[in-house]
Amino acid sequence: MATQAGCAVDERLIHLLRHLGIAQAHFAGCMGRDVAELAASRPDVVSSLTLVCPWGLKIAALRPVSSRLLLVTGDQGQPAQEVHRAATGLPGARLINLRDYFSPLWADVIADRGTEVGATMMKFLSDIDPQHTMQEAPLEAEGEIADLSYSIRGSGPPLVLLPLGLAPSQWEPLIPSLSERYRTISVTGPALGHGRFPRGARPGISANRAQSGKRGRPAPRAERA
Repeated sequence: MATQAGCAVDERLIHLLRHLGIAQAHFAGCMGRDVAELAASRPDVVSSLTLVCPWGLKIAALRPVSSRLLLVTGDQGQPAQEVHRAATGLPGARLINLRDYFSPLWADVIADRGTEVGATMMKFLSDIDPQHTMQEAPLEAEGEIADLSYSIRGSGPPLVLLPLGLAPSQWEPLIPSLSERYRTISVTGPALGHGRFPRGARPGISANRAQSGKRGRPAPRAERA
């Protein structure tokens, strides 16, 4: 496959959807910049957007999808403060707090609080897509397009899972349950989250070992219009 170094992230994601024959999909991730361009330029392809312990939220770019946006965050330290501040500028967005949780970029949130995150996502997605009935046979496939690697599991409406910061477990603990109702498409690549982290971020440290924002890197401030 030819390298597409000049493509913006939203263009890469559109290439992926077209390659898979998908007109519209649910998206979930962590890094605001992974989805901001897509939300701003092609909100029509975003059935919903879930951001788990997000970083670098671009408020103006996310407004076109704010009525179908779920923000899941801890309640400790600066990362949570930034998400709460951003939520005030995103009308209609749903905000869920993980009690007694600090979420730096390396937080392994799905390993730490997967049951809560999974239940919250399933309720949100069900509210967005209440008429969903499973029609396709379960599918497992892998491939690469536009310098994005993808892995598909399950059946139902497509749910694109973007990187969760530096979390060691990423989405893996939740994929079995999510893929019972949705066709999960796990996506990685050098243009996405883990390929664009700030220098000095530390992988492999559970957020349960961090008790306050003072022990993590400062969270990127949300960008307003």
